[in-house]
Amino acid sequence: MNHEPIHLLIISRGFAPWGGPISIRATQLAKEAISRGWKVSVCCTKIRCAHVSDDNDSFKSVSSAKIFRFSDGTDYLGRNVIEKFIGFNYAKVIDKLIFAGEHRWRRNCLKACKFWNDAQRPNVIFSTCPVATAADIGIELSKKWGLPWITDFRDPPWEKLTKGQLTLHLEQCEKAVLNTPRAADFMHSLFPAYSPKIEYQTNGVNSQDAEMKSIGPPKLNRSIIYAGGIYPCLVNVLEKLQNAGFNVYVYGFVEEKRAKEIFKLKNLGITFRPPVPADEVVTEMKKFESVLAHFPNNCEHRISFKTYLAIASGRPVLLSGKSDGAFELFAKTPGLIDLNTMIDTNNFESSLSEKINGYDLEHSINERRRIIVKHTWREIFNGIFDKYIPAGPDTR
Repeated sequence: MNHEPIHLLIISRGFAPWGGPISIRATQLAKEAISRGWKVSVCCTKIRCAHVSDDNDSFKSVSSAKIFRFSDGTDYLGRNVIEKFIGFNYAKVIDKLIFAGEHRWRRNCLKACKFWNDAQRPNVIFSTCPVATAADIGIELSKKWGLPWITDFRDPPWEKLTKGQLTLHLEQCEKAVLNTPRAADFMHSLFPAYSPKIEYQTNGVNSQDAEMKSIGPPKLNRSIIYAGGIYPCLVNVLEKLQNAGFNVYVYGFVEEKRAKEIFKLKNLGITFRPPVPADEVVTEMKKFESVLAHFPNNCEHRISFKTYLAIASGRPVLLSGKSDGAFELFAKTPGLIDLNTMIDTNNFESSLSEKINGYDLEHSINERRRIIVKHTWREIFNGIFDKYIPAGPDTR
């Protein structure tokens, strides 16, 4: 008996080849769906942001998806120039006040989908980032087509939506997914009547990276890699690590508005390198002695995507900033080092060196592997779309 494949519609402002956190989750879940023989359509934007690089390798892995890109108020002529010279946050204000910002792509997307025929319509709708506009599109299409809708909140939804709006979303959705246990617990406490719909599915790593193979000695001794954006609260951490005698390498795009801080860090000897494709980050991390995972001050209910990759690298993971959520989720993970407790002490260099040198990969790798295998994109996909996956020993 022949069965038509599941047709999944993913709604996400960012999608490959656009890189960065806003795109990775949607792209990886699309990749996983395609590997299972699902049909995938994507509604996203024609984003042109100077502070984000392209990841063409990820785009190749989802080339069979049908992608609909809509104008969102950031794709106007001169947008990159404005961002480069006055900064990302100021450019966002211009996007919103003059070009209707993110809500423009919501209108354009709904207008286009209105004309989809039965053959174009999906079996299930999945919306992710950003919290407000992607969910708005998802709920409207779910009502219009009478289709199940899973809403995925990459960021804490109560930061963008009122309690009344969240109630409407929870009434309509089939499932509401939060990215961390802490965020899910908070939603359970706010909406106990909808608890059966609320769950968490973290970010993750590729199944191949979770196997944690080919982890030998680091190629660069006393070296630390940080892969991610430069935040004001991070500059002090990088400076102190470099001054303590470690060789710090930063991978990722550097915003022009951080030019003074970057100039200072480069003068200290910190090396800046361009970002690598998402599927190669773990391989790059293995070259270094340890990995820095930094959490900005507004990250209370979030866990950095790079934290999962750092754990899969097998290296000691240095956590700084608002990292208590990561310690909660990975409580028994060997090799997690809390920089917050030592970075301002007089014996910072010796304390950190002792922690790093005391980490034994050979004795820790099995425990690391046991923990990170629960956070592969395959497992995350299974958790989100369990209702649509046939029962059996192999879910692929």
